[in-house]
Parts: sequence; structure tokens; C-alpha cells
Amino acid sequence: MREISKLKVRKWEIEQKLNDNGLEKHRLHEKIRNYEIELKRWATEIGKLKQTFQEHEVQRQRKYKVQSDLTAIKRGSSEADVENELNQIKLQKKRLVKALMQIREEIIKRESDADKFRSRVDVLEDQYKHYLAKQRHGTSNNLPNNALP
Repeated sequence: MREISKLKVRKWEIEQKLNDNGLEKHRLHEKIRNYEIELKRWATEIGKLKQTFQEHEVQRQRKYKVQSDLTAIKRGSSEADVENELNQIKLQKKRLVKALMQIREEIIKRESDADKFRSRVDVLEDQYKHYLAKQRHGTSNNLPNNALP
């Protein structure tokens, strides 16, 4: 009887440990879930901070550009730079216009060549039709030996 009571006590202790372990597991699961939620929140905050930092950096770049332009204008060196850029743009424009004129001339030439070839093809087709018509009527004595059938 004593052994049975020891076994019952042992069984009860094991069940209690099992219940305690289940509760502990549940608590740890809750903690992990809370940490994951907090981690996501921190990640979104970090993303927002990075975006804000990039926006501020762009703003600083713009302010620096304006500041450097103003100082260059005050020194007068900007006019020389602008004049130099303007001359380069004019030179590029001249080159582009020259290339455009060449392309237009080439287009006209190609169109006239295409018209010549079309008219030549039309003439050859007409000649071939006449040849075929003569063949049908049996008057092929006038053609040379190397003529198309």
C-alpha cells in the first residue's frame, strides 16, 4: 500500500511538472511574440529614420548647390562657365543640324533609288507578261535562246 501511495504521489508530481512546463511554454511563447512585435516596430522606425535621413541629405545637397551657385555668381566665374557651356551647346547644335541635313539628303536619294527600282521592276514585269502572251500564241521566234521562260 505504501508503494501505491508513493507511486500516486510520484504521478501527481509528474503531472504538476507537466502542467508547469506547459504554462512556462505558453509564457515563453507570449514573450517571443511580444519581442517579435517590438522588433517589427523597431524595424519600421529604422526604415522611417533612414528615409528621413535620405530626404534631409537631398535637401542638404540642394542647399549646397544653391549656395555654391550664389558664391560663384558673386565671384563672377559663373559667367565664364555659362559662356563655355553655351558655346559647347552651340557646337553640338551645329553638328546635329549638319547630321540632320545629311540624313535628309540620304532619305531623298534612297527614295529616288527606290522609285527607279520600282519602275524598272514594273517594266520587267510588263516585258515578261508580253513574253508569256506571245508564248501562248506561239510567236516566240523573236526571243533569243537565253530569254526567261
